[in-house]
This record gives sequence, C-alpha cells and structure tokens, in this order.
Amino acid sequence: MVEHDETLPRKEPVQERSRALVEALIEATARILEDEGPEALTTNRVAEVAGTSIGSLYQYFPNKEALLAALVERELAGDMALVRLILERGHGRSLRDAMGQVCEQLVAQNRRRFELHRVMLPLIDDVHRGALVRREREALAGCIGALVEAHRDELPAHYRKGEEGMQRLECAMFVAMSAMEQALNAAKVEAPQMLERPEFAGLLLRIFEALILQE
Repeated sequence: MVEHDETLPRKEPVQERSRALVEALIEATARILEDEGPEALTTNRVAEVAGTSIGSLYQYFPNKEALLAALVERELAGDMALVRLILERGHGRSLRDAMGQVCEQLVAQNRRRFELHRVMLPLIDDVHRGALVRREREALAGCIGALVEAHRDELPAHYRKGEEGMQRLECAMFVAMSAMEQALNAAKVEAPQMLERPEFAGLLLRIFEALILQE
C-alpha cells in the first residue's frame, strides 16, 4: 500500500478565489515564521493571520508540514523565475557580466526575506521536500550551464578540447555551483549581515571566475 505524503496539499485550487485563499495561507505561514518564529506556527495561527477559518485551511492543507512544503516550493520557484529572467536577458553580454548579474540577484533575493529563508532552511528536510530542493538546484545549474555553453568561446582552452574538456567543465561547474550555494546558505544561517556587504556578490562571482574562466 502506498502511503499518502502528508506534506502534499489536499487539493489544488482551481478558481481565482480559491487560489487567492491558498496564497494568503502560504503568505501567512511566511509572516509567522518571520515575525514569531517556527515555534508559533500552527494551523490555527495561520488561519487567524490569513483571516480565514480553520475549516477553509483544512480544505487545502492537512497540517502545518504541508503549509511549510508549499512555502518552500513558492520561494524556490520565485527564485528560479528571477534567475531565468536574468539569464534570458544576458544574451549579448559577456559570460562574466551575465554571471555577475546572477550573483547580485541571488544575494538580493536572499537579503529580501533573509529572516524567512534563515528560519525556513533548517525546516526543508523536516517537510520531506528534499527532492524539490534537488530539482530546483538542478534547474539553476541547468540554466547557468546553458549560459556557459552559449559563451563557450569565452572559456579557457582546456574546457574546449573534446570530450575530456567537457568532463573537466562539468566537474568545475559542479564545484563552483556547490561552493556558491554553500556560501549563500552559510550567510543566511550563520551571518546574515554578510548579505548586506556590497562585496558579497562579487566574491560569489570570483568563485565562478576562478573555476570556470581562469586559464
């Protein structure tokens, strides 16, 4: 027997009114995490902040874990949409300039609601959405990988030499993306003031430059 994933919504909103209600519930979850902390997060409190009844909440979310999962999905999807937009607008620019904008946007997104992201990050495993996080990470790597491929003529010669060059580039991209992600996550959890430093995005770019652009 297949067990039901309790982090999944009970049903998907179809009408505009129901979609607005679901978004209000997810945003209420975010506000509680930001303003009151994870210990204050209950379905009753979410319904209260959203201005709806607990019965209406339970039509869509069986528990607070499902609300957290929906919030994680919304934040990651929003981050990816902004990064994709930057990458689409990056055509005609150098690889370094395009990646510089990506780094600035990643920092800006995390700074925008850093308290939410700081509190939310340790909860991701708790809501059993590791697969979602991996998928979004792979999507980001895929977008940046496509950008790198489009600027292949700007890469050092050792990345442009047949199959061996492609394998070396794949390895370097993995290390670069992992290092940049770890730096962002560490800043969110351990030192959010770093996100306010004007040089932080530039240092992320230097990781990319050192591994991808330097001869």
